[in-house]
Amino acid sequence: MNIVVTNPLGFLALLGIPVVLLIHFLQRRPKVVPISTLFLLERSQPESSRGKNFERIINSIPLWLQLLLVLLLTWLLIQPRYKNTQTTQRIAIVLDSSASMRPFKDHGQSEIINKVKELRGYASNLELWVLESDPAAPRLYYGSDLSQALNKIKAWSPSSGAVNPRRSLQAARSLAGPKGALLYVTDTPNSKAPYNSNILSIGKPIANCGFTGIEFDERDGQLIWKAIIRNYSPTTQSRSWHLSTDQNEKTSEQQITLAPNSMTTVQGLFPENATHCILHLSEDEFDFDNQLPLVKPQAKQLLLHCLSSTYKELSSKMIQGFPNVINESVQENADIFLGNYTDQPSKITTNGILFLPSNEKASKYLSAPVVTEKHPLVEGLSWQGLLVKDTPGISPEENDQVLVWQGNRPLIFVKTKKDILESSGNTKEYYSLIFNFDINQSNLAKQDAFAVLLLRFCEQLRENKESFESLLLETGQTLAIKHHSDSTLSNQQFNIVEDDKTTITMEKNHSIECPDVPGFMTITSNDGQQSTPLLDAAVYFADTREADFSKSGPAYSPTTVIASTTEEHTSEDHLWRYWCLAGALALLLSWHYSTSNSPKNV
Repeated sequence: MNIVVTNPLGFLALLGIPVVLLIHFLQRRPKVVPISTLFLLERSQPESSRGKNFERIINSIPLWLQLLLVLLLTWLLIQPRYKNTQTTQRIAIVLDSSASMRPFKDHGQSEIINKVKELRGYASNLELWVLESDPAAPRLYYGSDLSQALNKIKAWSPSSGAVNPRRSLQAARSLAGPKGALLYVTDTPNSKAPYNSNILSIGKPIANCGFTGIEFDERDGQLIWKAIIRNYSPTTQSRSWHLSTDQNEKTSEQQITLAPNSMTTVQGLFPENATHCILHLSEDEFDFDNQLPLVKPQAKQLLLHCLSSTYKELSSKMIQGFPNVINESVQENADIFLGNYTDQPSKITTNGILFLPSNEKASKYLSAPVVTEKHPLVEGLSWQGLLVKDTPGISPEENDQVLVWQGNRPLIFVKTKKDILESSGNTKEYYSLIFNFDINQSNLAKQDAFAVLLLRFCEQLRENKESFESLLLETGQTLAIKHHSDSTLSNQQFNIVEDDKTTITMEKNHSIECPDVPGFMTITSNDGQQSTPLLDAAVYFADTREADFSKSGPAYSPTTVIASTTEEHTSEDHLWRYWCLAGALALLLSWHYSTSNSPKNV
């Protein structure tokens, strides 16, 4: 039967053994009593003639009784318990999914082993779960083999941003039960976690330098990239960097020195014959920000066609002032028309910015207050200075969205048209921004809100356009790709950190999330007849919170679960009452024999 000592300090009571022996080594000085004859002397213990001094120990009953008393007292103080058979301890481990765990997950396994053994206590069986703090991530392991769980942790690749572990800890507590143990493994010390969790921090401060951002500039027809490198450590760091292309070209190594907690910028020309590049920084313990993928940025373009020479000046201002809006001379190729409401081509359905001119000269202005609806296009815009004369207008239809009212008259509204595509039979929506008054008999052109409204409307149409674009994105970023409703999307991802390529086929209208690992991503639409590229993106890591290890460090914050598991999986010594009685009896007998053998005066 296995015995568990729950109070090891009780063994200090064994120090009473040498104390008892020391007392029995010391003998008392005899008392001289004059007598007339020797036969009256009782047989007595030999005593030292020199008083209290070390003599040969005398084997006696009180000595053994006192030693037995010390042993019984020690047994009671160590609080022994007996292991129960067929008991199971449930342990749920929640691993911090953030990317900052990458440098520590391998060397922290030994600490995880020690804590699991400690939390297991004296249970004969183990039931183990391993989860991530990201509630959307799948379960890493379930079983009873600790070595298999460690293999899963070794193969695990943390890559998320900062994640609140509360939901995962709640799920882990429901799995382990109220009497189970919960271990949250992270890299930053935390004094408290919910659901009675033990917190194990396996991190340490490391000197990390990495890329934090990228931007492009165009000079003299040449594309120039500018990348920011940050030193997160409190010491001066030296690094080297170079650029590689998809044409197997590589620049020479460049040396840089970064002051403590500082940033610097490096720049260069984007190679003309390359479409994909990677900036490399010399390796350190955190690998996510040591490589920065690049693609030539290419935004969607909105093709603008002006229907009337009256609006040529406005068209030129929009093309010059609005990003990614270009002139289109062919009506059939245009994404948006600019002109009068009555000038729209009857055989072409597309988006538009349309006005209602009047041949009549109005004599009075509309006097009612101007009110705006709650809509993203007019949010935060002020139209209180708008002056509009009472010219003829049109009434919006049921599906139209009014943006600005003046009294009961709709001044500005968005008209929605639906067109059936001949190729697939699906319905496509087109939008027209209608200014329901004669702008020549108003001060609309002087209103700042007018320019902002046009810009917002053009950006909305450009984002909804089904067209190819090339972007720089951040890891974990969510984006929407516009495509035909009857087509499927193929998402091809290339992981430059682990040199791995994956292809994902997504359902219709599926939201797309960038991978958590830096690399390249290509989105292709397939309608069953042909494949159309929609996106070519470079995905880089830019979460400075996860790249800063200044607050990382080793720590452990336990709970009271160890004491409860000890009581759960062991039983107390039911004979402790008898040991107390035996100790009391030994004490009485020792006192009795000691007093009966004491010397008496004759």
